[in-house]
Amino acid sequence: MYVSLLIPIIGFAGLALDLSFAYTRRTELQSLADAAAMAAARALDGTEAGITAAKTAARTIAERQRYSFGKAVVWDDDALRFSDSPDKPDGDWLPAAAINATRASSYFYVRVDTRALHPDHGISDVVFMRVLGGETRSMSMAARAIAGRTGIQVTPLAVCAIKNTAVSTHDVKKGATVLKELAQYGFRRGVSYNLLNMNPHGTTAVSYLVNPLDFPNQPETASHRSLAMVRPFVCNGSIAASNLRSGAKVYVADPFPATLATELNSRFGSFSGSSCDAIAAPSDRNIREFNSWYFNWWMNSTGTINGSAQPLEIGGAKLTVAEQSDPILGITRTHYGPLWSFSKAVYYDSGAADGVGAPFSKDDWPSLYPVGSGTALASAYSDTAVSPYSGLHLTLGPSPFLAQRRVLNVPLLACPVAGSTATVLAIGRFFMSSRADAAAPAVHGEFAGLLRDNQLPSTVGLYK
Repeated sequence: MYVSLLIPIIGFAGLALDLSFAYTRRTELQSLADAAAMAAARALDGTEAGITAAKTAARTIAERQRYSFGKAVVWDDDALRFSDSPDKPDGDWLPAAAINATRASSYFYVRVDTRALHPDHGISDVVFMRVLGGETRSMSMAARAIAGRTGIQVTPLAVCAIKNTAVSTHDVKKGATVLKELAQYGFRRGVSYNLLNMNPHGTTAVSYLVNPLDFPNQPETASHRSLAMVRPFVCNGSIAASNLRSGAKVYVADPFPATLATELNSRFGSFSGSSCDAIAAPSDRNIREFNSWYFNWWMNSTGTINGSAQPLEIGGAKLTVAEQSDPILGITRTHYGPLWSFSKAVYYDSGAADGVGAPFSKDDWPSLYPVGSGTALASAYSDTAVSPYSGLHLTLGPSPFLAQRRVLNVPLLACPVAGSTATVLAIGRFFMSSRADAAAPAVHGEFAGLLRDNQLPSTVGLYK
């Protein structure tokens, strides 16, 4: 009986070993495809340079891989393709050489297919089954992976641009001289705004909740704007889009719910009453609020100051005292709110990118922010020192924490908005100078400039 069963036993053992070798090779190829696709996708930034960087990243990570118990992978760029959607059919995925600047702006997805590599990478010989006789055979395996953006770091809070032009100037009257300060879509760097209490086209405050899941290339699902749905996106400051360039469309609803202040305040390490998770939405590294009792080393205030610049109606628009170049009777230094806690005002430079010139000095504060009553604004804080946020004025948040979590990337909309679809002019960076207040309501954000399209932080994941 043993002799009669020996050959089938050896055959089954050989089959198991050969299949295990084949499974191992398939796993090696899948690991190769996954790693190369993820590395390439992380390098994509909407530019041709990003496509080139993606090619380099895929090759670098692939050539570190091993297969067949130690053989080095020989990479071929033919294994790499790009697309503007993870669901495109095979024929619509393009090689790097076919992608120009226009295509690169929306191609954020990568496919790696190991069938384009040398056939040796996928061949596993049938070794042990030969004991049963017959000719030598082999099995051929391949793997495919698709990776790309699953979201971008844009907070589902949008506001109207004060002006619909990217670059303008604000007059700074310094005696008989009028200096030109850069304003970007009407916002001044270093000034804090209550993002829930502005309207450049009327006296009633407007703010917008952005649908984080649906975009105008597809129908909107109303439930995707429910509080339960948007809370996690407000917590981590993201939306499920591959990009949000100038001219892009978003679905919005007015107003941004003040009850989401608890989610925004997770950045200060405050999770009480919030749906945020400290792991997925950690606090900022510095949780010190910039709203009161700042001594002469920074702002010459001996008491509380506004959380943001005082609201002021100008020409039928709900703006702030910071939009005025002349002193206003009754406006004191406390009405400007925190200044330069994160970013400094800069000169307008017509020859520089986006008009961004050199920063003003603290000596210019009385001219930059004129008062109509009381002592002028001044500061002894060094012009060469880092901002109070990252300098001496520091209180560490709870662990875990991330630097600059208090910076909100906020869509600036072309206003007025008609209906539920809005046009994005740019992404503005706003530093939360103090906690959001649901009762006011208020989200205090110091303007810190614009994000270029290729600077937008993103999250990358595997699709297939």
